[in-house]
Amino acid sequence: PAHLAAARAWTLAERAWLAGALAARGYDVLPSQTNFLLVDLGRDAAPLEQHLFERGVIVRPMGGYGLGHALRISIGRRDENERLLAALP
Repeated sequence: PAHLAAARAWTLAERAWLAGALAARGYDVLPSQTNFLLVDLGRDAAPLEQHLFERGVIVRPMGGYGLGHALRISIGRRDENERLLAALP
C-alpha cells in the first residue's frame, strides 16, 4: 500500500508538471486521470512524432483511434520528461 500511494502521488505531481510545461509552450493538453497525456496539436501529428522519434523520444501516434491530430505522451521520470521538452521544436 505504501508503494502504491507513493507511485500515485509521484504520477499526479509529474503529470501536472509536464502538462504545465507543455501548455506553457503552447500545446493543447487534454485533462488526464491516467499515466499519460493526450496532446491535441490541431494538425497532423505525424511530422512531430517523426521529429521526436529521430531524437530518440518515443510517443504514441493516435491516428489509429481517429485522432491523427494528437499524440499520447507517457509520464516518465523527470529527466525523461525534460528530454521530451528539449526535443520539441
